[in-house]
Amino acid sequence: MLQKRKQDIVNYKKQSRINCFSCFFIHSLSRFLQFYIQPSSRTHYCFLLLHLVQVLLLLHIPLQLIFVLNFNVAIRIDNAASIGIYDTKANKVYGINYKPYESFTFSGITLWNNLVVYAMRGNSNKKPKLYFYNPDKNIMTDSIDMGFNDYGRIYIQQNILTGFANNRIYSYDLKKGKLLWNYTFNNNSIGSSCLLHNGKWVVNTNNKMPAELSNVIALPFNNFHEANNILYCISAKYLLRINLNQ
Repeated sequence: MLQKRKQDIVNYKKQSRINCFSCFFIHSLSRFLQFYIQPSSRTHYCFLLLHLVQVLLLLHIPLQLIFVLNFNVAIRIDNAASIGIYDTKANKVYGINYKPYESFTFSGITLWNNLVVYAMRGNSNKKPKLYFYNPDKNIMTDSIDMGFNDYGRIYIQQNILTGFANNRIYSYDLKKGKLLWNYTFNNNSIGSSCLLHNGKWVVNTNNKMPAELSNVIALPFNNFHEANNILYCISAKYLLRINLNQ
């Protein structure tokens, strides 16, 4: 027990150092964007910030997901259900009390207007909701309960939210508060997904897509990334390139 406690302390110290490094890295880069890049070019370089932070993810740094919000950063860190803001100007981190959500695991995150939409996956005892986090007030301002146990990776286009959970693909009108459609599959048969430049999605699954989901491309590959109309994905130890123009 004593040895385990010592190891926990060592792991905590390592994680704390990594968290400090993560925040310092983002802070330094964001200050560079603010002072040395012309405002007309900052949107482009914000994407550079996102891609560079992906390097941190590959290094297993626990600051796992970010979105640029006027040079502030919405982060999920340490606990699976935690969410907060890293203020790049003040070099300060703050977030919600995650205790009400700690039995859930993370599924997806995206932006809608000035809110962060946060999707989680529940367990056998408790089901989650779609949560709306206000970074300015640092509170969960709203939620949507569709009765799902997993809300999956989420995307928003013109107030229409589309989700790819482990066992369903669904669409919800945020303005009208209406579930538009919901297609269910076997548990854990839906993997990673990606929204393409042409408005279509690609998803890692062996399921046959219904005819109504003609804008969803099913591929037996994983970890999608699109650049210059080329879709990159991983199959075992191979990196594949798929020309989307063909």
